[in-house]
Amino acid sequence: MQGPKLTREHVDERWLTDVLRAGGAIRDARVTGFAAQEVGVGMLGESVRFELSYDRVKEGAPASVVGKFASPDPVSRRTGMDYGLYQREVDFYREVAETVAIRVPHCFFAEIDAESGAFALVLECVPAEIAAAVTERVRIPTIGIGAGNLTDGQVLVWH
Repeated sequence: MQGPKLTREHVDERWLTDVLRAGGAIRDARVTGFAAQEVGVGMLGESVRFELSYDRVKEGAPASVVGKFASPDPVSRRTGMDYGLYQREVDFYREVAETVAIRVPHCFFAEIDAESGAFALVLECVPAEIAAAVTERVRIPTIGIGAGNLTDGQVLVWH
C-alpha cells in the first residue's frame, strides 16, 4: 500500500484487497465490490461495516469487516490525537491483542499517521448470529458494536 490512505474516503476495492492480503485473509482473490454501513457515529471516530464481494469464492475470506477511522471533524480529531486515543487503539491491536487471555476480533490492518491523526483499523466483523449464540451461552453481559441487536447491549455513540 502506498502512502497514508487512512480515511474512510480512501476505501475502495483495491484498498480492501490490499488490506486483506496483507492481513492474511485472502491470497489470490480480489474484492470486487462492497457496501458500507455506519455502525454508530462516534464523537472521536467513524465505525463502518463493509459487506464484501469477491471475484472468486475463497474459503475463510471474510464476508464483512469493520473499519474504524479518525473523526473527519478537526476538533474531534485533535482531541483523539491529544489524548493519544487513536495511537492506543492501534497499539492495542499491533502489540497487545495477541497477548491477552480473551478473544478479540482479528485485526487485518492497523495503521496511524501521527502527524495528521489519520488512522485506520480493519477488524473481523462478528456476525449477528454468532453474537446471539455467545450471548445465549455465557453468564456475563455481552456488548456489541455492529454485531446485531441480539447482544445484551450495543455501543452506540453519537454527537
